[in-house]
Amino acid sequence: MTKAASTGGRWSRQPIDRRSRRTATTLIVGSFPVVLGTTTLTVALHDVAVDFGAHIGMSQWVVTGYLAALCLVVPMAAWLQRQLGARRLWCAGLTAFALGSVLCAVSWDPVSLIAARMIQGLGGGVTMPLLTTILMQVAPERDRLRLASVVGLVTGLAPIAGPVLGGVVVGVIGWRWLFWMNLPLGAVGLSLALRLVERDRPQAGGRLDLLGMVMLPPALLGLLWGLSRAPDAGQWGDAEVLAPLTAGGVLLLAFVGWSLHRRERSLVEVRVLGNHATWAATLMLLLASVVLHGGLVLLPLMWQQLQQTSALQAGLLLVPHGMGALASRFAALRLMAARGPRVVSMTGFGLAALGTMPFAVVDPGSADWVLLVVLVVRGLGIGMVIVPLMTVAFDGLEQSQIPHASVVIRISQQLGGALGVTMLVAILTTTSATGSVPPGFHTAFSWMAAVAGGAMALSVVLPGPGRRQPNA
Repeated sequence: MTKAASTGGRWSRQPIDRRSRRTATTLIVGSFPVVLGTTTLTVALHDVAVDFGAHIGMSQWVVTGYLAALCLVVPMAAWLQRQLGARRLWCAGLTAFALGSVLCAVSWDPVSLIAARMIQGLGGGVTMPLLTTILMQVAPERDRLRLASVVGLVTGLAPIAGPVLGGVVVGVIGWRWLFWMNLPLGAVGLSLALRLVERDRPQAGGRLDLLGMVMLPPALLGLLWGLSRAPDAGQWGDAEVLAPLTAGGVLLLAFVGWSLHRRERSLVEVRVLGNHATWAATLMLLLASVVLHGGLVLLPLMWQQLQQTSALQAGLLLVPHGMGALASRFAALRLMAARGPRVVSMTGFGLAALGTMPFAVVDPGSADWVLLVVLVVRGLGIGMVIVPLMTVAFDGLEQSQIPHASVVIRISQQLGGALGVTMLVAILTTTSATGSVPPGFHTAFSWMAAVAGGAMALSVVLPGPGRRQPNA
């Protein structure tokens, strides 16, 4: 069977064919509001909490609930695609996301907002694995690396641009418009998909792995719920935290054993992690998501609570972060072609750690210009990591394994993002409860810098230079 093109190979100089270009454009437009939706609300958490009279531990579930819904539905993406076809499932996902956006915009309390965000997450959860799967199915092998890089650039920038856009919208017209603005974007994406994504027929057979459904989604939710309870429980050793964490871990291990037994008939075929590039990139993407999403929640909160800025100012202060990420993308791809993903990952995580450590000693008197320079460095590091890891993760896989690998990678990213948000907010909340606000931020940023530093050290597991196959 044909294997996916190696990300270490040379770039093809032939023009990308028209069919692939228009499909990639459609996927980018459709997925942009979905990816943007994971972070636009981060700068609005303070406003949401004030508006509804909720504490920050409750309002952070507006972010985590979205990510939890993604974790629930992403494992079903491959099975749903077989039942409905890629085009029909893509359109259904965009429609569900738009419906959830309307319900978020008219929500009346934290519970209704969280429920609506989970509907958004269900729609976004089926579209994100399809983003990679459809592209790999349509594009010829010689174009896959370049197309994946372009799609990864746009979708990778969306989470970083989200807080900036969110800050502008919240500061000018209010947080509810973060959801209303998804409707025109969704309408364009749906229209393009109906016109340009080729029809495909559902595949006969393939029963849903019911036992896998009983194990994997509850496992992910147990882990997320345990972490989210830490701020309210007051300590990590509380039964409210340990019980769901333990249950989630046991269910996850049980699912892995079940999947290895059931093989290609399992809900998610974890055997794809037997491929070196896939398991290594999956691990590093999980850690990258912890650093990215955790920071994008902590940074706006720090400026609003410690520096007393508005949501608009907090969003604008994150512009250097996005600029740094944009500047590093294509340089990272060229560096990967020359030195391999290991060097790129070590460099990127090292810069992310350096760009995070100064926030561990920030105080109300810290100069904004110094923090903005540091944010550029942090953005350079984050931007350098994500796209190369996304491309190298499919190295050496059979074509039939690509949908399963896409699901595994998406689960790791969403779980990592949820872990980053819940862990760091829990640290911030529990630490600040015992003293003033600055020590809480100092501790949370110290932990984040430690995660980035640990990821830099773990980057040695990635393939080095020399393991290359020429493009077809």
